[in-house]
Formats: sequence, C-alpha cells, structure tokens
Amino acid sequence: MNNAQIRTRPATNIGDFAVGAQRPKDLSVEVKVNDDQIRHDNPGFDGLESVFALVPRRADGDVRWERHNLAYAGSSRRIVGGELFSGRPQKRDDLHRLHLKGVDAQTVQELGIAFGAQTNVGTVWAQSLGANFFVGR
Repeated sequence: MNNAQIRTRPATNIGDFAVGAQRPKDLSVEVKVNDDQIRHDNPGFDGLESVFALVPRRADGDVRWERHNLAYAGSSRRIVGGELFSGRPQKRDDLHRLHLKGVDAQTVQELGIAFGAQTNVGTVWAQSLGANFFVGR
C-alpha cells in the first residue's frame, strides 16, 4: 500500500508537546482514504473500510500498541487536472478522524503511529512495516 491510498493530514499534532514531558497530551488525526486506488490495487474491494490507528503507550518499561478506530467524517473533493470544469465526476476521498485524550506523548513522538484500514479484502496498511507516521511538534 502507498500513501495514495491512505494519507494522514500533515497537521497531525499532539498538543503542546515538550521534549521529555511525561504528562499525557491530546492527539488529533485525520486520515483520507482513496477508494479508487485501493480498488485498483485490491480487486474485489467494495469501497467500505474501517480505519484504525495503532498508538504506542509505554508502561513499566514495555511498549503496548493500542488500537483506536477512527470515525467516518464524510468525504472531501479531490480535484485532478481541471476536472472541476470538465463535466466529469469529481473524485472524492473518505475522511476519518480521531481525537484521543491522555496519550503517552513521549512514546508517540519516539515511535510514531501506524494506520490501517480493515476491508472486505483484508487489512490495507498506510505504511511499510516499521515506517510509522511521526507526529509533528
């Protein structure tokens, strides 16, 4: 899978994180899913997905990855090559959002977040193994 299928919003943030901070923070993410690209790469995909984030949390020296489902938040228009004026149907991306309170900010900054989508053709990942999305400060 590549970022053309599932993209995280560049403005993903983690509150007012400061290096070395131990107190929990809020985390907001937005993911856009390109159903056309998933369908192209995975024949039989029915256009329905359940997007989730794997967010790390450290406890007693061990890292645990917690799964959080993102809520469907509608769709956004994706303009490609002047299609707005061409009379062709406009492409749309599905939007999914998540807001978490009390994340382990230091561990999230260190390890990043993994995103996937559960579909009728299996789990589609937004990144390669070990190449998580890192949260901007």
